[in-house]
Amino acid sequence: MKKSDIITSICLLIFSGVLYFQSGTFPVREGRVKVLNAGFYPQLLAVILGILALLLLVVSLRKTSENQKSNKFWTTKSALFLFFIALGMLIIYPFLLSSLGFVVATFIFIVMLVYCLSDKEKFGLTSILLVSTGITAIIFLVFKVFIKIPFPTGYLF
Repeated sequence: MKKSDIITSICLLIFSGVLYFQSGTFPVREGRVKVLNAGFYPQLLAVILGILALLLLVVSLRKTSENQKSNKFWTTKSALFLFFIALGMLIIYPFLLSSLGFVVATFIFIVMLVYCLSDKEKFGLTSILLVSTGITAIIFLVFKVFIKIPFPTGYLF
């Protein structure tokens, strides 16, 4: 695991560097705030990816073979089942987006992903619904209200 984590982190560092410099070539609107330019958001994501890749590299270099867990990726059948549910949601999301609209489809998508990826003993349904509502509201406010990017409305709404 240690070797694959090191290789993965190096590949992610290279990818984040390429992404940062490529998105710097996007067109710039003169007289606008830098945040509203096309390359700002990809550059921000590239910086975040680079920081996370560096953290992965540091953690994987500090790992010793004694404190590594089992090499099994999925420890139970239910974990594998939840993985396939999350993968299915990634495939279904674009179809939900076009039929239900951004807000409803994103809320359903985030609820399902948080449910699949969270610890069921620690977080109940109320916590999952609150987190999903918060994430959907933040995305909607930032992109629709502040940046004024139109979202798909869907056929039903």
